[in-house]
Amino acid sequence: MARLWLDARAPVSNAQQQLEAAREQALENEITGSTDACTRLIDLQRENKILSNLVKQYEATIEVIMGKFRLQTDLVHKQKIAIQRECDFELAKEKQLNDELRKENIALADKLQESVDVVRFVLANSEDEAEGGGMHAHSLLHKELHKE
Repeated sequence: MARLWLDARAPVSNAQQQLEAAREQALENEITGSTDACTRLIDLQRENKILSNLVKQYEATIEVIMGKFRLQTDLVHKQKIAIQRECDFELAKEKQLNDELRKENIALADKLQESVDVVRFVLANSEDEAEGGGMHAHSLLHKELHKE
């Protein structure tokens, strides 16, 4: 980009030097008194031509810069879209994993609750056993566990 700028400045610098020379010539003509209308018109036409060339060179330089800017903008936009897609994919995977873990946690909580219910049942029956004799707590637990 810096080289391009230097390359673009060389013709512009040359045109600026020509413009300065034309202005100096016009100023010299005014000072020496040869400022007839025809000479002044020729000087103005020369200045106008140089200025037109300068404007064209500036426009060409701006167009090159804007072309590079557009390319960079397009590249950044494509990279942003790629990153967004990757993030969306990773987010979907993470959501799926979270859903699977949630289901597994619910299943484990249900199993744990069933185990607690069996232990409570066995404890309640073992108290009854202690009062009136009957089945042992161990056989009740075994019976409840194998009931499923």
